[in-house]
Amino acid sequence: MSQQSAVPSAPMDYEQWARVYDLFYAVGPELEVEFYLDLMRGCDAPVLELGVGTGRVAIPAALEGNRVVGVDLHPSMLEVAKSKSATAGLAPGYLELIHGDMTELSLEYRCFGMVIIPGNSLALVLTAEGQQATVTAAAEHLRPGGALVFSLYNASDQVIDNDDNEQFLLGVVDDQIDRVRHVLSGINQFDRSQQINDCTQFIDTVSQDGALLQRQELRVVTRYLTRAQAESMVTRASLKVERVYGDFDCSGYSESSDEMIFVCTKVA
Repeated sequence: MSQQSAVPSAPMDYEQWARVYDLFYAVGPELEVEFYLDLMRGCDAPVLELGVGTGRVAIPAALEGNRVVGVDLHPSMLEVAKSKSATAGLAPGYLELIHGDMTELSLEYRCFGMVIIPGNSLALVLTAEGQQATVTAAAEHLRPGGALVFSLYNASDQVIDNDDNEQFLLGVVDDQIDRVRHVLSGINQFDRSQQINDCTQFIDTVSQDGALLQRQELRVVTRYLTRAQAESMVTRASLKVERVYGDFDCSGYSESSDEMIFVCTKVA
C-alpha cells in the first residue's frame, strides 16, 4: 500500500490482534452483526466484505445462506477465520476468504450485490488516498443498484477533548470456562493535524477474587473521518449516500452519535 501522508512508523501487531480480536468485539456495538445480517437478507447476489478479519460477520452471514467473499490483508486474521468457519460447519462455496489489500482490490470481473466494510475497518487505512482507493474499489465491484455499507466511529470534538490521554473502560468479558474476567480498556491519543488516533488498549485478566493475573497491551492506529469527508469520498466514487445512521438500531445520526453508518448505492 502506498502511503503519501505522514503516518505512525510502528505498525500494528496483527498477529497479536488476531488472538484477541473476538474478545474485544464481544463488547463491541450492540446489534452490529444483526444489522449487517438484516441487510444481507434482502440481497439476492453475493456479498463482498472488505476487512473480513476473523469472520465475525461473514461466518454468520454464510451460515444464513449468503454467498460471501471476504478479503483481508493479514494472514493471521484469515487463519482464525478459516478455523472458525471449519468449526461452524459451513457448506462448501458459501464463504471464500482471500488474502488481499482492499486499497488495491481487483477481483477481475466479479460483481457483488453488496459490499460491506464493518468494524471501523476503513479507518485502519491510515491515508486519505488509501481510504478513497478503498471506497472506489468497492464501488467498482458493485453491480448496478448494489449497495456499499460501512461504519466509522464518530470522532467528535467532544470525544477527542474528553478521551485524549484518559483511560476509559471498553467493557468486561466473563470467561466461564477459565473462570476469569477480562477487563478491556484504552487510552486515546489524537493527532488532529493528521486525523490519527493512536490508541493503546489493555486486557486485564483477573481471577474470581480480583487478583490481576495478566495484562496485555495492544496498539490500534486509525485515521478518523468527519461525516462530510466520508460523504465526499462516496461521491467521488460515483456512489450516492442514501442514509446515515448513528447506531446499529437504525436511529438517525447526530453529532453526539457514537457511530456513523453509511448506506450508499451505485449511481447508474
